[in-house]
Amino acid sequence: MKDIDNEEDDYPKTLGVEGIVRYKKLSPSDLALKLERAKKGDELAFKEILAFMHYFLIRLKDRFFIQGSDSEDIYQEGAIKLMNVIEKFDPNKGNFVTFAQQAIEKHIITCINREKAQKRIHLNNALSLNVGMGQNELGDDK
Repeated sequence: MKDIDNEEDDYPKTLGVEGIVRYKKLSPSDLALKLERAKKGDELAFKEILAFMHYFLIRLKDRFFIQGSDSEDIYQEGAIKLMNVIEKFDPNKGNFVTFAQQAIEKHIITCINREKAQKRIHLNNALSLNVGMGQNELGDDK
């Protein structure tokens, strides 16, 4: 393979993440073309957009933590949200990269908050150890 830093090199190199390929930065016109192809179901176009957003997703993975999950789960959540973002993006309303970054980060934060809320369910359903047998939590006899 050729050196990735070579300006004439258009050949992608694979990274450690299976199926992810690193490309050079996409020009706005190339990105717009790939977005249209991805909206129509082109898997290669989606993978190219995912590769374009790869380093953003890696930064999110390093920045956030979901209790009980692997750090790769955050990357996967971001990639899944990216599919939804591509479907919803309207080029007449703004910049794709800004829209995608904000939507994905908000989704990750929502996932973290949802996980925290699920942890509290166990606390809310727990019985008090200070209540004697035959009494409810208020201390009254049943």
